[in-house]
Amino acid sequence: VVSDVAELGKRLGLTTVAEGVESEAQLERVRIEGCDEIQGYLYGRPEPEPCDRAAVAALNGEYEARLLG
Repeated sequence: VVSDVAELGKRLGLTTVAEGVESEAQLERVRIEGCDEIQGYLYGRPEPEPCDRAAVAALNGEYEARLLG
């Protein structure tokens, strides 16, 4: 599937992005299959912008309170 999507992207002149890449083995595989870019924990965990950190922390606290409540 990955190689087919990468090939379709190339034929359409689009950049293909492999998401969820978490290991060097996965990175090697998606490169072999022809993906142009990657996203995933291998390169960094998602986190809010500095200006949004307080709001996200508050929302996470509310969520945890509901789980425990």
